Amino acid sequence: MTRKRWLQIAAVALIVVVVAWGASRLLERVVSPVPEEPAAAAPVPPAANVPHIIATLYYGTSDGQALAAVKREVPLGEGPRAQGRQILQSELEAAPAPYLSLIPPGTMLRAFYITERGDAFVDLSPEVSTMHPGARRWSACRFSSAASRPIRSRDTSTCAARSSATHRW
Repeated sequence: MTRKRWLQIAAVALIVVVVAWGASRLLERVVSPVPEEPAAAAPVPPAANVPHIIATLYYGTSDGQALAAVKREVPLGEGPRAQGRQILQSELEAAPAPYLSLIPPGTMLRAFYITERGDAFVDLSPEVSTMHPGARRWSACRFSSAASRPIRSRDTSTCAARSSATHRW
């Protein structure tokens, strides 16, 4: 081969490497969201003039080895859908001391549905799986109250539950 042919092959190889590197960097930025600094806001205590229920919410123990059931006041919702939404909003707030929140900071409730059969579906923002330090595909949705009972889910961003108000157990 001539020297000109070797230079052409080297130039093509260099271009392929640069394009591959650029595509890799672009995909890295697209797939890995920039972590936002969560605002360290203390949970707002429920308003005194709004009726409340006592719900059992689950948090991690201070050593991170177990779940702890904690009874908290949650604003009363009108109907199972509104009540489930209030309970989920309370679970997404910061955990009371000395417990740890099992849900990554910045996770937001995008939607909450209850079907006619009484199945409840929770749609959380992507932070629940992208910002969670120990997220696994087979994790379970763990929340409980008088209005809902947990069942296992295969997806960390969608949990399923049945509403005891519309479904007989």
